[in-house]
Amino acid sequence: MQGMSLETKALYEIYRNQILLNVLANPDSGTFPTAFVYAVYKRTFPYFHHSDDDVDPFEGCYKVEREFMSEVIGALDALWLKGEPIPTFYKLEEEFGGKEVRGSLIRTLRYSRLNDGFDDAFYGAILAPMHHPIEASSIIEPFRVSDLLLF
Repeated sequence: MQGMSLETKALYEIYRNQILLNVLANPDSGTFPTAFVYAVYKRTFPYFHHSDDDVDPFEGCYKVEREFMSEVIGALDALWLKGEPIPTFYKLEEEFGGKEVRGSLIRTLRYSRLNDGFDDAFYGAILAPMHHPIEASSIIEPFRVSDLLLF
């Protein structure tokens, strides 16, 4: 959130909390897709829930930004569509910036999974035994309203 005005940061947090409080108050309403709630909760750009034509007033407020998600998802989608082998998590981590992008990579892949992007074999390749850190196992975990903490 560097470079953003305090007002924009505050508005983003209000926006975020309104969505999360709505989900907590109405967990079975289905008002918001699970993947979108996860993205909001993790302060991740809602890549699949945002049009390229939309101007995002909160650009720069996300911990995982549009450009990173676009690069990762675009590269993986190209491999998947061509039927080429899907790299392991460690190979992806190396390709996209090393350990410093680990959290962003996990959030991007989990968001994609929650949005029903790709298939089980795809995530099985990424999470091949001994080729991913333990925290990457969360990519295939379900996301429940009970996971939400407001902070």
